[in-house]
Amino acid sequence: MSLGPGDVSVVMPARADEPYIEEALDSAIGEGAGEVLVVAPAGGSSEEAAGARQVSLIEPRGKEPTVRRNQGVREASLPVVALLDADDLFTPGRLAKMTALLGDAVTGLVRQFASPDCSEEVLQRFRVDPTPGAAVMPSVLVARREALLALDGLREDLTGGDAQDWLDRAAVRGMEVARLDEVVLERRIHAGHHNSLEEAAVHHRAYLRLARARILRSRAP
Repeated sequence: MSLGPGDVSVVMPARADEPYIEEALDSAIGEGAGEVLVVAPAGGSSEEAAGARQVSLIEPRGKEPTVRRNQGVREASLPVVALLDADDLFTPGRLAKMTALLGDAVTGLVRQFASPDCSEEVLQRFRVDPTPGAAVMPSVLVARREALLALDGLREDLTGGDAQDWLDRAAVRGMEVARLDEVVLERRIHAGHHNSLEEAAVHHRAYLRLARARILRSRAP
């Protein structure tokens, strides 16, 4: 049976107040997703934006984004899941193209952009690279819900690299993972962006641990 955007549940972890969530939601709804789930506390702009667009708001059971992503995956009702952060944007046609390629999972390329409200100070703090790249992060991933659940979702103990870790484990299990060589995610760089120099170092160490784990798996009999 062929799959399309109407078979996709978009899962969006969010805080109670997210300044860019309306744009993020509109990019998902515009793709014709069959379901959009916002996993965020009530009482802020996230609830308001979800209500105005008649999408589901789920009370989170944890604070970390990965915990909320996994919660959304478990509560999704459709066979395919796409992840999206509340400050980023799907590119037009993404869900149709990615579901057409879908085996167990499919990824794509990312392009950064500076949020229009960025000050010069912010632009100097962060390196904004508009060149499409193959960065692996949760928001580039589209996967069958059963495949995500078969591997117990994304690892919640990692400080970074949770999507790459899932793809590594999927490869070990022999799952079919494809890549669409087109930009599927516009990643917003803004003043509240998590990628400070200090946190970038934390994420770098996390990726090194994943690389070591990958080498050990490859050497295992």
